[in-house]
Amino acid sequence: MNRQNDFQPSAAPREGSLQWVLLRHFSLQMTLVALLLLLPVVLFTGKAALESEQRLLQADADKLGLVLERDRQALQGTLRDYAGWDDSYYFVNQPHPRYGQINFTGSFLSTGVALVAILRAPREPLLQYGQPAGLSSQAWQATLAGLPEWKKLPVQGEPQVRVAQVGGQMALLGVACITRSDERAPCNGLMVMVRLLDSAYLQWLGQLVGGKVTPVLDGRASPSSALHHARQTIVPLPGSTVLALQLDKKFDHGEQLRNLLLFACILLLLFGLAALWMRRFLRRQVLNRVELFAELAHRYELGQTVQWPVEGGSEIDRLAQSFNQMVARLAAAQGALQQQMVTDPLTGLGNRYGLELAANGRIGRCRNEQGLALLLVDLDGFKLVNDSLGHGNGDALLRLVAERMRQSLREGDELFRVAGDEFALLLSVASRDEGEVLPRRLMGLLHQVFRFAGHEIKISASAGIAYRQGELSALDLMRHADLALTMAKTAGKAQFCVYAPSMSVDVEQRLQSEQALRQALAEDVLEPYFQPVVDSMTGQVVSLEMLARWSHEGRMVSPAEFVPQAEVLGLIGPLFNQLLDKGMVWFAQFREQCPHLVLQVNLSALQFADAALARNLLAQLQKHGLPAEALAVELTESCMLQYPELVDSIIAELVAAGIGLHLDDFGTGYSSLARLRELPFDVLKLDRSFVLALGQGDAVLARAVHDFASGLGLGLIAEGVETEAERRALDAIGYRWMQGYLFARPMQGSEMLPWLSVSGRHSGQCDALDDGIKSEHA
Repeated sequence: MNRQNDFQPSAAPREGSLQWVLLRHFSLQMTLVALLLLLPVVLFTGKAALESEQRLLQADADKLGLVLERDRQALQGTLRDYAGWDDSYYFVNQPHPRYGQINFTGSFLSTGVALVAILRAPREPLLQYGQPAGLSSQAWQATLAGLPEWKKLPVQGEPQVRVAQVGGQMALLGVACITRSDERAPCNGLMVMVRLLDSAYLQWLGQLVGGKVTPVLDGRASPSSALHHARQTIVPLPGSTVLALQLDKKFDHGEQLRNLLLFACILLLLFGLAALWMRRFLRRQVLNRVELFAELAHRYELGQTVQWPVEGGSEIDRLAQSFNQMVARLAAAQGALQQQMVTDPLTGLGNRYGLELAANGRIGRCRNEQGLALLLVDLDGFKLVNDSLGHGNGDALLRLVAERMRQSLREGDELFRVAGDEFALLLSVASRDEGEVLPRRLMGLLHQVFRFAGHEIKISASAGIAYRQGELSALDLMRHADLALTMAKTAGKAQFCVYAPSMSVDVEQRLQSEQALRQALAEDVLEPYFQPVVDSMTGQVVSLEMLARWSHEGRMVSPAEFVPQAEVLGLIGPLFNQLLDKGMVWFAQFREQCPHLVLQVNLSALQFADAALARNLLAQLQKHGLPAEALAVELTESCMLQYPELVDSIIAELVAAGIGLHLDDFGTGYSSLARLRELPFDVLKLDRSFVLALGQGDAVLARAVHDFASGLGLGLIAEGVETEAERRALDAIGYRWMQGYLFARPMQGSEMLPWLSVSGRHSGQCDALDDGIKSEHA
């Protein structure tokens, strides 16, 4: 139904609409542009104002400097006139009591001089006229003591006038040599004049420049100013490097701020008017039609048939034409896509997604129905069919299997192909017995011969079934069926398994164990332990076998548990390298006590897939400064059955380098004697099971192994010796090297080091071990 003609654009933009979004974004952008334009103006104006203030401040500081220099020069001129006056010269020679009263009153007081003193060498005071308030006699004496020697002052020259502290007050202090007006007479004394730069004087200076003037010491500005928001500068004083004046002056920024605010308001107003005009233009030309498109798209999502009106040839009209064509194409393609999403293209059955939808639908329609089961069927050895006959014939076989399974379905059963050679059946069953009838009948049908393209193929299938219980979801039902199928395939071919809750527990425990092992390897917490191999005749330690130990959550995890797990996870290589690196560190210390000890390490069959195995072992020996003869690798008979070519080449590299080769658990494998004869083993290790037989009086197998090894010139190590009876039986046959709890349990490196020390003292020098090994091998 076409209803686009009843659409009316909204008068006011609603929140979230395109008009609202565009208006908001445009307004924000215009505001941002206005602010960006305003910012440099503010910065430039502020900078100009600061520079202007700095110039005005410096001009006032220069003005203060000129005033001070003027006063200094005035004092210097006064001092020059009085010190070069004949009356002053004659007064020093013949002091007159009324000299000061006659000459330093009247017009002299207008010069601002607060104190005049005349001294005769060496600093003999003849006259002091005036006494500034606050100036004590001690302070005046200290000031006089700091004056230069009168003989050092030039007779002909300018008086010295500088700024100094006189009794804690800042003052202009002038000193001149007293001489006659003709300047031919020698200096006969000093004339000192002091003009105080007191608070009244500083206040007058502040009024002169419109600020506050305060004295400072060492040119350091005062930490606080009496003027709020004032700027400061330092004015140096004539003749002083210690004293200076600080000028604080306040500037009025009000006018500047008012101008800036007015400019900002005008700019924002202009941009606001532009935004309103743009809004009206966009709404009339674009937004109304775009809103119509949004409304039509929404109605299309609701399942209505819609058409976007075409009014002309603009870009929006072309968009409307494309939209109408797209709606038509999508309607045609949607049905096909929905079918493809749930269909397997090879067999025409439902796929895994189709299975999930079907299971969810069945559960949703019958939430209380418990008679729902999921059967997973996997073809045994299907990869061999693909590899031998090709993928085309493999696909043909899958189609035949699907057809045969479809013919066996009952009403209400649904069949799916969920993986390459894995099929699923969603079953309605009244009981568990009924649920197991169809799988067994189906497996029998699949076991019959398939004939196609001139081939006759006979296959088998493994199956796992899970029943819905309680509020079990479709995904959980699929997971349970998959666990049951995994258990069936683990049991062998053509097996059938029903899901049990213990399977989920086993999987969860296995997953936790795998994660713990990965974390242990990442944190490098696995530790090497060492168990000695002892010469039963001499008590000497022949070699040490390195064993892996893992302490997890307060318990020691058995190597029989985590080593196979590491092999399955592909972690056996990193595990071995971590242990070997740690073990070599300890073994280097062991060799310092027993220089000819040999370290025995166990290799997994999977490690022989690494062509660089021999080079890595030799690199470890070189890293720890150990010779190749210090290492022996132990292989089980099963190792020789996997990667035979790599095994031969790697063993050849090891033996050529001087590394020993031991055959572990001899007698428990399946390798032929001819194969053993071809490989360069130098030591056989008798399995613990044969040692146990000795304790029960059965020595046939142990003696046979001894005779076999002696005939081939191989050394022998008996493993798992735990009792004296087993030791005596082995001694009687001729075994010398033994390993087991009877001699020592596996120990950490920190325990093995003192054990070797004690063992070496009890059994003799470790240096003799090498000869024992060589003789035993011979």
